[in-house]
Amino acid sequence: MLVASDAAWRVLILLAAAIAPRLAPVEAVPAHGAMEACGRLALVLALYAAATFGIRKATPRYPGVAALSTLALLAAPIASAYFSGDRGPAARGVWVLGPLVWAALAAIAAGPFAEAIAAQASRRTRAVAGVAVIAIGMASLVAGRARFSSASVMWQSALETDPGNDSAAVAVASADSDAHKPLVALDVLLACARVHPDSCPCAEGAASEAIDLGRYPDARRVLDASDACPRTPRRMSLEAESLVGTPGAMDEGLREAARVLERTPDEPHALFARAWGTVLQGHPLDALADAQRAVALGRGVPAELLYGLILFQDNDLAGADVQFVHVLAEDPASVQATYDHALVADRQQRYHDAREGYLRTLSLDATNAEARYNLVVLTHAHGATLEAQHHVDEFAAKHPNDARLLALRQLMTTPAQPR
Repeated sequence: MLVASDAAWRVLILLAAAIAPRLAPVEAVPAHGAMEACGRLALVLALYAAATFGIRKATPRYPGVAALSTLALLAAPIASAYFSGDRGPAARGVWVLGPLVWAALAAIAAGPFAEAIAAQASRRTRAVAGVAVIAIGMASLVAGRARFSSASVMWQSALETDPGNDSAAVAVASADSDAHKPLVALDVLLACARVHPDSCPCAEGAASEAIDLGRYPDARRVLDASDACPRTPRRMSLEAESLVGTPGAMDEGLREAARVLERTPDEPHALFARAWGTVLQGHPLDALADAQRAVALGRGVPAELLYGLILFQDNDLAGADVQFVHVLAEDPASVQATYDHALVADRQQRYHDAREGYLRTLSLDATNAEARYNLVVLTHAHGATLEAQHHVDEFAAKHPNDARLLALRQLMTTPAQPR
């Protein structure tokens, strides 16, 4: 009943959007209970029944009205069904259904409506009425074009109407993530999961974003709250990643990743979880194949950074740099990739590139202790004593309890030793 009601309501929303694109919602809000679902379904069926009766009455005298009205009423459920899921929201079908609806309304205005106003309506009067309705319809669609200009705009509008719409939340979060706004994407998905705790796409999407942000407790919390969702390989892999990132739970995460890979050897999240855990255990070269496979299967930035780190530790500096440069091409503001890229330049004794890379890292994250520490060592080694002292002072101001501070101060009392 609920499924039929929501499907019927989407048809009605699409018809409303075709008539008034600036006013009607772009997606239907699901019914909140059986009574509301029954009422909605009854309303839509009644409207279709009334329209069918009107079409049958009009057929003998106004065949054009009957044909256009029938076409519009048949196209509405087809367009509503097609523009759903990833292709939604429903009102994306406005550009298909809108012309049909307004053509049917123009035929009604030029026929039954014109005769109802003037019993002996002339052909000119009818033509003027039809053209007027067509003009109104065109103006209506043009006025609403900004709202329906792109799927992302429409999904945002749908999300504002219904924060728990998981299709809208996933689409909006995906756009935010592509625009390098992971915190915004996470907030959208968490809001959806709060409204509908049983929404598996929102819960798993939120967990994925939280993991990439290093917020492993949030990832575990949202996955636990949606425990009614089926334990798919992807869901189990997300659990494995969140466990590997949680202090004291790494071994459990590795076991979960192993269980997934026994059934699904090419699950990228599980491969990454196992590679990451293996690196944390102090065996980076043993993780090389898993990390490389995770990159090839599209795990994304975390896998590319991990693979680059393993190559760096194996002294494959050129291979490591390829990974870091690729991440920076996608996200120039990536702190980790910027730092790692500078680290490769430092190891290759490219002083200016390393220095600029560390400074760029600090411009993105002024609290990055590793970049500041390396700048002290780098500039001191190249005789830039004043700059090195400046970075020691900054290190002391921002990291006064760092155990390396004493060593840096002692370094400044020694002559420069080129590395």
